[in-house]
Amino acid sequence: MTEQSPTLAEFEDFALELARTAGGIARSHFRRPLTIDNKLENGFDPVTAADRAIEGVLRARILERYPGHRIIGEEQGEHA
Repeated sequence: MTEQSPTLAEFEDFALELARTAGGIARSHFRRPLTIDNKLENGFDPVTAADRAIEGVLRARILERYPGHRIIGEEQGEHA
């Protein structure tokens, strides 16, 4: 028996789940002291702890659900 590809509806449901997760993480950082780091040596590309936390959790969830999928993220780059 071969494994079936996820349907568009499954991807949509998962995307909504990830969005809710990201929102919860963002809310946990809301109205708290904010430290903004600069990712660039020349120029300014701001990043916060919330940015890093959200991407870390979403990457983990994606890899758990779809281990063969490629991920390109702003903070941690590419995962083939």
